[in-house]
Amino acid sequence: IFGIALISLGAFVKSAYGSVFTITNNALTSAPVIVIIIGCIIFLIAFFGCFGAIRESYCMITTFSVFMGIILILEIVAGILGYVYRADVKKVLGTSFDNALHRYSSHNNSATAKAFDFLQKTVKCCGSRNYTDWFDAHFSGNNDSVPMSCCKVETMNCGFNIGKQSNPGSIIYVQGCVNKLSLDVTNNLGIIGGVAIGIACVQIIGIVFACCLMRSIRSGYEQV
Repeated sequence: IFGIALISLGAFVKSAYGSVFTITNNALTSAPVIVIIIGCIIFLIAFFGCFGAIRESYCMITTFSVFMGIILILEIVAGILGYVYRADVKKVLGTSFDNALHRYSSHNNSATAKAFDFLQKTVKCCGSRNYTDWFDAHFSGNNDSVPMSCCKVETMNCGFNIGKQSNPGSIIYVQGCVNKLSLDVTNNLGIIGGVAIGIACVQIIGIVFACCLMRSIRSGYEQV
């Protein structure tokens, strides 16, 4: 079940945040792919364990326990590394977004431009760190305009000369996309951590039950 859940989670992340991966030139695409691969491995190992339990195969149950233990350790290491290097991930996002800003054009139909527009609309953000990043990129040939996708209500030229507005926050989203994405992750750390701990607990319980079954099967062999 958890294998299927991880496969679904990886597919969802890759689909929901596809625009982010496009903007970063797929620098972070490996993350959901790894989750999908781990889900497939867990599914296969779980199937292997269930078959071993039905056949009461000591060797298969042992193999199941060892592999589940290894996966659990790798998950813990991945979680620790992800937390330690979280600032580096934000740095990669920031650099990639800055580069994408300067490649963007109001008449650009490239995948990067479309991805940036989609991200700003759905996440409700503007620019990399804040909306003034577009000024540095000289969007539309001047230094005080932003794309229409930054506007809260999209109308023709709604982002034009926004730098001259006394209250731009009433017209456009002023928070940068990198900061907004980081904030969304921070606000959901409790949920993410709870789910991760829950998965780890279930895996530990599975390993314990497998060890008990191994002991029972081995006792049966000794009695024979």
